[in-house]
Amino acid sequence: MQAADPRGDRPPTLQLRGVEKSYEAVRALASVDLDLHGGEVHALLGQNGAGKSTLVKIVTGAAAPGTGRIVLDGRPVAFASPADARAAGIAVVHQDSHVFADLSVADNVLVAQAPAIGWGPFRRRDRRGAVARTAELLAGLGVRLDPRVPLRTVSPAERKFIEVARAIAGDARVLVLDEPTAALEPGEAERLFGVLDRLCGAGVAVLFVSHRLAEVKRLSSRVTVLRDGAVIAREHTRDVTLHDLSDLIAGRRLDASGAPGRAVGERRLAAAGVDGAGFSGPVDLDVGGGEIVALTGLAGSGATAFARCVSGAAGRRAGRVTVDGVALRPGSRPSAVGAGVGFVPEDRKHEAIVPELSIERNIALGALRDVTRRGTVSRRAMRRLAERYIELLAIRPPVPTMPAGKLSGGNQQKVLLARWLASGSTVLVMEEPTHGLDVGAKADIHEQLRDFAAAGGGILMVSSEHADILGLADRVGVFHDGRLVRVVPAGATESDLLRLSAGILGDRREAG
Repeated sequence: MQAADPRGDRPPTLQLRGVEKSYEAVRALASVDLDLHGGEVHALLGQNGAGKSTLVKIVTGAAAPGTGRIVLDGRPVAFASPADARAAGIAVVHQDSHVFADLSVADNVLVAQAPAIGWGPFRRRDRRGAVARTAELLAGLGVRLDPRVPLRTVSPAERKFIEVARAIAGDARVLVLDEPTAALEPGEAERLFGVLDRLCGAGVAVLFVSHRLAEVKRLSSRVTVLRDGAVIAREHTRDVTLHDLSDLIAGRRLDASGAPGRAVGERRLAAAGVDGAGFSGPVDLDVGGGEIVALTGLAGSGATAFARCVSGAAGRRAGRVTVDGVALRPGSRPSAVGAGVGFVPEDRKHEAIVPELSIERNIALGALRDVTRRGTVSRRAMRRLAERYIELLAIRPPVPTMPAGKLSGGNQQKVLLARWLASGSTVLVMEEPTHGLDVGAKADIHEQLRDFAAAGGGILMVSSEHADILGLADRVGVFHDGRLVRVVPAGATESDLLRLSAGILGDRREAG
C-alpha cells in the first residue's frame, strides 16, 4: 500500500519549526522540525521516552511548546487547548480508548459536532440527524454498525473505528494516529489501512506513531526518528530497511539471536493440579531455576488467568502452587511476595505503577527492608537503590524524583521490573512484558530477563508476541479454549504456535 511521495511541489499542511519543550529539568523536545503533507502518511518513531508523546500533545493542542512555531497552511498558529486544534482541523486517535461506554455510538462519534435544530432557547440536539451523519461517517470507513446501539455492546476493534469516525467528523485535515493497531487483530488492522488509504486520497495529512515497523514500512512515505527529544533521522521510507529502522530507533545494532541454551536448575515454581476462574484444570507446570517458560494463546484462552492464579493475583479452586518448596496461599499476593514471586501485570498503569510516587519510591516498594533504618525509610539508601536500577535498566529520563506517572509506558515497565529485581525475587511472573514497547526498550527488557534467568531465577511470562517468545523461551505452554493443550520446547516455529493456539493439535498432515 505504500505510495510514492505525494507531495510534489505542494507546501506542507502542518509545519513545526524549532519546537522545544521541557518539564522541570527534563528536556522532552529539542529544536524539532517536522513537515506533514496532505495525502501522505508520515511515520514518527522513537524509543519510549524519546519525545513522541510530547510532540503529539503539542500538535494536538494538549501542550504548548516552550519555544518554536507551529505553522498551519502557511500561517503561524497557537493552540490553547485540544478544542482549538480540533477547530483548526487537527484530530487525534489515542492508543488508549477515549470513549463513553454508556452513550450510543452516534453520541460518541459526534460528541463535539452534534447537529442541532431550533433556535435560541428552543435549540436542541437533532438525534435523527446525528444518527444519519454517524451512519454516513461509518459507511465511509467501511463499517456497518447501528449508530443507536450503546457503545459497550461493540467490539474493541469497532471502538477504534468509532474513534476514527469521531476524529474525521469535523473535516479533519491533519489526523494523528497514536499506536492505532495495538489492540487490533491482523484482519482488523487491514481494514484500518484501507481507511488510511482513502483518507490520504482525500488529501488528509496523517501522522502515524507506531512501534510496528512492518506497518510503518508498508504505510508511510516518510519517517522521522526521535531520540532523547531530538530528530536524529529523516528518511524516505522506501530507502530504509526494517533493520535500519530498528537500529536508528535503538541507537545501536540489535541482536536478533534466538533463545540461548540455558542450563536449567532445580525446580523453582511448581503448579500441580491447579484449577481456577478463566481456565480449566487440572494444570501441571514447573519452571526451573535458569528457565524462561512462556504461555501464549488467543485472547481469552486462559493463559493470563492461569498466570495470575499462580502469582497469587487471583484465587484458585483446586491444586497446589509452591516456590522453592514453600506452598502459596490461594489468591494471596503477600504470600507470593514473601516466597519470592514478583508479578508484573499487563495493565501496569492501574495495577502496578503508583503514578504520583517518584521513580525511586516505586522501586523501593519492592525493597523496603533494604532502605529502612530503625523503622524509617532512608532517603540516601532509597536514592542509591534507584540510581543503581536506573542505570542498569536505562530508565529515561534518569531522574529518581520524577513521578512515575509521567514516564512513557516502556520506562514504567522498566521501573516495575526494577522493583522486583530489587526485592530479591527468585521467580518473575510477567504478563505481556514488552507489549507496546519500542524495539530498544524490548531489547533492554529481554537482556534483563535473560540475566535474571542466568543468575538462577525462574520466569513465567504470558505473551502474544511470538517473536518475543521464540527469542526468549526455553519452553512454551499453549492454551486454547481455557486448557493447556501443549508444552513445546525451544525450536518451535511461529506456525506451530499459531496452529496450537487455534486448537489444531495434530501435525500439518492431520490438520489438512
